[in-house]
Amino acid sequence: MNSSDSQTEQAHFETYLHRELPISRFMQVSVAEVSEQKVLLRAPLAPNKNDKNTGFGGSLASLLFMAGWGWLFNALRRLEVDADIVVQDSEIRYHRPSVGDLLACCEKPPAEEFQAFLDRLTQKRVARITLSSWIGQASEPNVRMTGRFVARMEEASA
Repeated sequence: MNSSDSQTEQAHFETYLHRELPISRFMQVSVAEVSEQKVLLRAPLAPNKNDKNTGFGGSLASLLFMAGWGWLFNALRRLEVDADIVVQDSEIRYHRPSVGDLLACCEKPPAEEFQAFLDRLTQKRVARITLSSWIGQASEPNVRMTGRFVARMEEASA
C-alpha cells in the first residue's frame, strides 16, 4: 500500500469512527496510523484531562477500546469479512499518569492466534480474540488494556 492509499484509509477510518462512535468526535480522536500491523489513535489532552491535568481514566479507557476495536475492524474489512464487533471483557492497568497528548496503539496479535480466530469465525460465524492496546511505550506503557473482542457475522440467508 502506498502512502496515498494509507492516507485515504486513515481518513476513511477516522470519518467512520466519528460517525459511528460519537465519543471519538468529542474526544477529538484522530487516526495517526492504520495498517495491517497496527492502529494508532491520537487524542489531545485538553478535552480528555482530569483535575490533575493528566489523562482522565475514562478517556484513556475509551481510547484503548477504540484502538483494539479499530485494529480488528480494519483487519476484517481488509479481508472483506462483514462482522459486528463488541468487547466482551477487559482488564486495564494504570501504571503511571499520562501527560501530554494521548497516543494509543493496538498491534496485530501473533499470526497463529489471528488465523485461529478467522477459522472459527468462518466456521461458527462467531469468534473471540484477545487484543492488547496501550498508551505510552509498548515496553513500558502508562496504561495497558487487554480485551477480549467478539466478532459475529450475520446469519446467511436461505
